[in-house]
Amino acid sequence: MLFCASEYEKQAKKNCTSKNGNRIRLFGGKIKSLKNAIKEIEAKPIAFQYNGEDAIQIVMHDISAKIIIKEQARAQIAEETNELLEQEITKRKVIQLQLLESQKYTRLIINGSIDMICASDRKGFITEFNEAAQKTFGYTTDECL
Repeated sequence: MLFCASEYEKQAKKNCTSKNGNRIRLFGGKIKSLKNAIKEIEAKPIAFQYNGEDAIQIVMHDISAKIIIKEQARAQIAEETNELLEQEITKRKVIQLQLLESQKYTRLIINGSIDMICASDRKGFITEFNEAAQKTFGYTTDECL
């Protein structure tokens, strides 16, 4: 035998009450068994006549297992997503380090060249001005950039 948990009793009575022939609706909640186990249920009240009197039969289904399975699936998806994000973060860090190394290498080549190297962007602003160009033109990199 099962009893409706006190916090759901009011809602259960409301859902079971048929007013003016309105359809009695499906509802869910928690119940406590005689062994004090709390179970998630889904219940459907069915109105009928018993010995000439209006009566309501409530059919209940234990959905605790379904809820646990959904929560486990949700947790698994979260773990997989976290794992993918960690992999992406690691890849990004590796790529950032590679980019920094490449920029450092390029800077060393530009600054180490005995030829003048001047570069500009599409708007005509100088973006590179190596040491040989500084000696030739007499301007510092900061003055040109």
